[in-house]
Amino acid sequence: MHTFDSETSVTESDVASLAARIDELEAENKRLRAETRELRQVRYRRVALGFAVVGVLSFVAGWYLPDSQTVLFGLGGVGLFASLLMVSLVPTDIVAAPTASHLRAAHAATVEGIVSDLGLHRTTVYVPTPSERPEIADVRLYIPQHREYEVPSPPALHDVFVVTEDERNRGVSLPPSGGALLVALDRDEDVPLLDADEVVERLSDAIVEGFELANDVEIDADIDAGRVSVSASGSALEDAELLDHPVGSLVASALARALGTEVTLTVETDDEEPVFVCRWDPKATQDESRPGTETSGLAA
Repeated sequence: MHTFDSETSVTESDVASLAARIDELEAENKRLRAETRELRQVRYRRVALGFAVVGVLSFVAGWYLPDSQTVLFGLGGVGLFASLLMVSLVPTDIVAAPTASHLRAAHAATVEGIVSDLGLHRTTVYVPTPSERPEIADVRLYIPQHREYEVPSPPALHDVFVVTEDERNRGVSLPPSGGALLVALDRDEDVPLLDADEVVERLSDAIVEGFELANDVEIDADIDAGRVSVSASGSALEDAELLDHPVGSLVASALARALGTEVTLTVETDDEEPVFVCRWDPKATQDESRPGTETSGLAA
C-alpha cells in the first residue's frame, strides 16, 4: 500500500478496478466507432445504389429510344461512374489509386464525348438546381452550346438536353461528379454546407482527409470578389484539364449551392500542379431569379 496522505490511499484492488473500468470504456468506445463506421457505410452504399439505378434506367431507356440514345447512354455512364465513385469512397474501404484513375477516366471520356459529339463550348457552369432525389445534389453541371450563353432556368436544367427557343440557353445539363461527393459529405457530417466561408474552411480537410483526392490543398478565397482558387498537389486523379474533375467539381458544386448562384470552373496550372478556379458574380444573391425558360424537348 502506498500512502499519499493521511486520508487517501490506493490499494491494488483500486488499481485493478480502475484498469477494468478503462478496459470497459475502451471496449465501449470501440463498439461505438464500429457502429458509426457501419452507419456511414450504409449511407454511402444507399447513395451509390441511387446513382446505379439512374445509370441503369438511362441505359435501358437509351435502348428503347434510339433517337436520344447518345444522351441517355451518356447519362447512364455518368450515373454508373458516380455510383462506382461512391462505392470507392465507403469508409475503411481501400481503393488503389489506379482504380480511382480508371473511374475518373471513364467519367471524363463520357463527358468529353458528349461535348465533342454535340459541338458544345468547353465551359463548365455549376448551377444550384433543386433536386427531387436525396441522393442527387441540388446542383447541375451546365455546358453551353455557344460561347455567348445565358444560364437557363432550373426547370430547364432537369433535362439532359437543354433545347429552348433562345439559342443562348441551349446546352447539356448533367449531375456533376462533385455533387456525389457533396451528398456524401453532407451525410457524413449531418450538417450541409450552406455558407461560402464554411465551404472554404471545411473542404480542404474533406478533399485531403475525407476523400483522399489529393495529398495537399491550398485554398485562396476572396468571397467578396467572387473568386476561390484551389491548388491541389499530389492529386490521386490525373487529367485535371478534362471537364468536371472531382476536386474542382466538389468545390464549385458546394459554392454554387451555398451562394445560390451559378459558379464557373476553369483549370490553370502552377508549377505543373492543377489550380481549380471558381468564379461567380459577387452581386448575385439567393433572392435573385432568372427569367423562366421554356424547353422545347430533346434534340434528336
